[in-house]
Amino acid sequence: MKTIYFIKNSRPRLPLMLTAVTYLMLDKFNTPGWAWGVAGTILLVLWILCLIAMVNSKGVDIWEILNSKHGITVEKALLELEKEKHKKSFQEKMNDKMKGNAV
Repeated sequence: MKTIYFIKNSRPRLPLMLTAVTYLMLDKFNTPGWAWGVAGTILLVLWILCLIAMVNSKGVDIWEILNSKHGITVEKALLELEKEKHKKSFQEKMNDKMKGNAV
C-alpha cells in the first residue's frame, strides 16, 4: 500500500477542473466526434487511476511523523514561527547601529 502524506481533512485530488476545461474546450471549438472519444477515453482512464489511488493509499498525518521522529508538536512549531517573526534581520540590525540604537 502506497503511503501518501497529507494534512488531515484535506480534500481528495480529483481531476474535476481538467474534466470541465476539456469539455468546454471541445465544445467551444466544435471538435469532431473522434476527438470527443479520444478525450473522453483519456479522462476516463485518468479518473479510474485517481480513484484507485485514493482507495489503495493510506494517509499519514504529517504532525504525527514529525512528533515521532523529531519530537516536534504543533505548539512547538508555532512558537518557533513566532520567535522567527520577532527576530531582527541583519539589515535591520545594521540600520539600528547606523541610527545609534545599537542592541
